[in-house]
Amino acid sequence: MNIFNIAIMHIKRDFRDVRTLVFMLAFPIVLMLVLGTALTNAFNSDSHSIKDIQVLYKDEASSTFSQSFAAFTKEVDKSGIHFKKASGSIDGKEEVKKNKYAAYVELNKDGAKFYGSDKSSIEGSIVEGMLTTFVDKYNVAVEVAKVDPTKVSTVISNGNHNDYIKETSLQAAKKPGSMDYYAVVMTTMIALYAAMGASSLIRGERIRKTGDRLIAAPISKAEIFIGKVLGSLVANALCILLVMLFSKFVFQANWGDHLGIIFLILLTQVFLAISFYFWRCIFRNRRKFRYEFIAINLGKYSCYENYLCK
Repeated sequence: MNIFNIAIMHIKRDFRDVRTLVFMLAFPIVLMLVLGTALTNAFNSDSHSIKDIQVLYKDEASSTFSQSFAAFTKEVDKSGIHFKKASGSIDGKEEVKKNKYAAYVELNKDGAKFYGSDKSSIEGSIVEGMLTTFVDKYNVAVEVAKVDPTKVSTVISNGNHNDYIKETSLQAAKKPGSMDYYAVVMTTMIALYAAMGASSLIRGERIRKTGDRLIAAPISKAEIFIGKVLGSLVANALCILLVMLFSKFVFQANWGDHLGIIFLILLTQVFLAISFYFWRCIFRNRRKFRYEFIAINLGKYSCYENYLCK
């Protein structure tokens, strides 16, 4: 019972302290909001959205090939790839260099010549692949026509699709964003700051001149130690739980499907910080230890963030 009384006393004392509530609750929430909002683009820089693709072409081919190519362009236009015929005064290569078109195609009696640009390499690769498929199928149809013209329609219709571009994602549907990242990082950092409260568990009794009375009370030192550690552990655990729930339901941070296990892991981190720095304060009674810990903790946070950003 003595242990729980001491623990409850420390919990009430921590939550009555406005500085504790501001530092353990408002501070991480504000950092999540600021950093998660400001650095949104940094977490989406690897995405590439492909919209309508504009392709310029010049037709100097035979009538048969031109008709087949016209039918091809009509079909791919449904997929967002738009072919525009160049007039006599337009230099297609220069238009591609100016990035006005993703690619330039020249049709002649020998086939098709493709000109792409490094500025639109992805779009150019899509057009080149489709154009290669079309030319190969046309050449097959020409050779079949020499042997059996009645089979040409079968060759052309075989494998025709309206969906020329079929997109398949190789990544998960949900990708961690800036808010997800900083929700985890800030909560982890605040869990380590539980050591600051632990550093004052013994020193606080000396400052308030209650240490002698506590030792003289009919209670063992083990009960005092367990009660103080338990109270600090519960108080910090409640702060972390509130921050996690706030980030999950207000900021929509993705904590995964096992929130309970994550909370238990953070709880062990809080226990480690409290226990380690509680005993260190006992054997090293220096007031500036708390500020030394801030520098150490910020160094750990910087290393942790740099590691995750690689």
